[in-house]
Amino acid sequence: MNEPVPYIVHESIVSRLERTIKRLFILVIVSVVLIFASNAVWIYFWNQYEYEDICYEQDGEGANVVGQGNEVTNEPEVNH
Repeated sequence: MNEPVPYIVHESIVSRLERTIKRLFILVIVSVVLIFASNAVWIYFWNQYEYEDICYEQDGEGANVVGQGNEVTNEPEVNH
């Protein structure tokens, strides 16, 4: 069971593993670059829109009032 492995077989396995490790390292570098690029694209498109600040206020009676041109008013419920 413990037969010696010929040197040529050992060298071929080592060289194959070195090529595999090199390919995997390149794949990791490409993956990291693509993750940063994808985040940069999302940030770029997210900043293309102008978001408005809408002020929500509630009066003392429980009515919800939305300001800045969105004229929405929810009147309080009356319990009889």
